[in-house]
Amino acid sequence: MTQPNEQLRIIAQPKALYRERYGSEHFKTGNRVQRYIRAEDNQLNFEYPTIEEASRRQRVCAQAVKNIRHWILSLQR
Repeated sequence: MTQPNEQLRIIAQPKALYRERYGSEHFKTGNRVQRYIRAEDNQLNFEYPTIEEASRRQRVCAQAVKNIRHWILSLQR
């Protein structure tokens, strides 16, 4: 977990708006197909929202995916 004195820098912002799902984005069983939050256009061409820890020079991409009962947060380095 990040310490309060560590600096985080946002490299790629999440998109501000998302469209609603189309009917074709559901499985025949009625369950929704997974969709991931995408990043706004950025100079580094990151596809997903990304932050950087200044002290460690590590970039982390966080994705929230809804499971049946819980939201799962996945951190990718």
